[in-house]
Formats: sequence, C-alpha cells, structure tokens
Amino acid sequence: MLVVVARTAERPGFDAFSLFVVEAGTPGFSTGKGLDKLGQRAENVSELFFDDVVVPGENVLGEVGAGLTNLKQRLPRERLSIGYYGLAASEVGHRTPTASAGPMPAAFRRLRLHPRVPHRARLR
Repeated sequence: MLVVVARTAERPGFDAFSLFVVEAGTPGFSTGKGLDKLGQRAENVSELFFDDVVVPGENVLGEVGAGLTNLKQRLPRERLSIGYYGLAASEVGHRTPTASAGPMPAAFRRLRLHPRVPHRARLR
C-alpha cells in the first residue's frame, strides 16, 4: 500500500492535486525492480508504474483537491523525525567507541576544565 499524489483537476494551481491510497494488486499498478540505495536498506525503494489505474472513491485520502495542503502540513514533521533518527544514530556511533576507549587524554579535554590552567586564563 502506498500514498500517491495525483492531479485531479485540469486547472493549474495548488488545489488541483489529491492524495490516494493505492493498494498492491490494483489493476494497472505494478512495481519494477528494487533500486540500490544508501542508508536505510530495510525500506523498499523501486520504480512504480501506473497504466490506466482506476482508484475507487473510498481510497481518496482527505478531501479531493487538498492533497498538497495535507503534504505541506505533514511533511515538515516527517522530515524532523528523519533528522531525529540521524541525530540518535550519530550519538550512538560516537558513544560506542568512546565508551570502550576509556577516559579521554588530557590533551583533548576542554582547557578551562583542566586543573593546571589558571582561572584567569580561561578561554572565552
């Protein structure tokens, strides 16, 4: 199952697009071979083919003509969650080697926290 954005009106404009749910097995809908990609390999990415697909009215997601408005409202949150995933993965990637390496050498600690640096010589 996937969500498709399609033009539902001949006129130009923001309100000429709608969202549809297209299920596997819908006549005229098929997928091509999986595409090789970097990153999250568990997610399926492939070519999608639509040959005279007829989608029933109950598969309209939201209101007809409100597809781009729905995307505009929801995509920023989705992108933010992708950013959170990247941040969490980088933190784990940083924490794992440093936890097994032991304490950080004094040369890499912040100067103002080093006991031999006088209080008045702190960096700003």
